[in-house]
Amino acid sequence: MCGSVMIGGEYEIRQAIGVDSLFLDFGETRQYRPSESLPALIIEQESLRCKPFIWGVKHSQHSQLIINARAETAADKPMFKNAWKTQRCLLPVKAWHEWRNQERFEFSLEHQNLLLLGGLYLQTNEAQQHLVVLTQTAANDLQQYHHRMPLLFELKQGLSWLSGQHCDYKAEQFHYHVSSNSPQLGIF
Repeated sequence: MCGSVMIGGEYEIRQAIGVDSLFLDFGETRQYRPSESLPALIIEQESLRCKPFIWGVKHSQHSQLIINARAETAADKPMFKNAWKTQRCLLPVKAWHEWRNQERFEFSLEHQNLLLLGGLYLQTNEAQQHLVVLTQTAANDLQQYHHRMPLLFELKQGLSWLSGQHCDYKAEQFHYHVSSNSPQLGIF
């Protein structure tokens, strides 16, 4: 689920969030994959900050990186329980990707250049902090591609959630744009 994301457009991110004081260095728009460092927004010392995090966490009982956590159960899982309370983050992305039979599908929002994905960041034994993307049941229109999708927020709702408040997650509140790298499918 959510095997890569597109991040870029520092100006667009600043405009959508409505701040100019954040130090944002997203560089050129590009695809980020698990195990890479990507920027995320956090609340630190009562201010909104942008910091780099490694996408994925190693766990002794799993051979692969853990890159996602279910929003419905993360608060109860020992690995994520503390992070759920105090280490929330938002990933400002242009799109997320899913693969099926060597075909990449790109998901974005219609009429919006920015998606805010909910995540949790964790401190490991390494100096660098890591994050996981929270997931939810996919919107009905997206079930044909994958049964899960990232936890998405509108700006006001995302900032409230980032501050530790409870928010209802409604995948159906958004209108999605899906495109494919397949010449047969093109853009839906």
